[in-house]
Amino acid sequence: MKYNIVVSGGGTGGHYYPAYSIIKELKNNINFNLTYFTIYNRLDYFKVPQDFPEAIHIPLKVKGLIRPLHSLKNINVLINTFSNYVKVKNILKKEKIDFVILTGGYVTVPVGLAAKDLKIPIFILEQNKIMGIANKVLSKYAKKYF
Repeated sequence: MKYNIVVSGGGTGGHYYPAYSIIKELKNNINFNLTYFTIYNRLDYFKVPQDFPEAIHIPLKVKGLIRPLHSLKNINVLINTFSNYVKVKNILKKEKIDFVILTGGYVTVPVGLAAKDLKIPIFILEQNKIMGIANKVLSKYAKKYF
């Protein structure tokens, strides 16, 4: 059986390299097509095509929350997240995804919410001692988080 999987987590090496390790390990155990959502012009945007040339690479122009969190500028961030959510949801429907793996970072929010709404199983890896905001939000929808 060949799975269709989505991986997302990026912006920094702290999110990308754990995702990289998971993908490498999965390649040793299952057959799959990979779709990877990255942040436009950040580390993952450049590394995914190099490390996984066979992957469908989809960059998103996402924005992270502005500190302090109660800043009115975050209204624009929410609008941006929603527009990316719509884009991702359409792609996930078309690709018939079996499951999603998220490793954190704001790029994972529209991906995770779209997967949740399409009832696609979500697996989350939190590699830090303190869970980040994106993983906190999405963990309640995850089938399993590590």
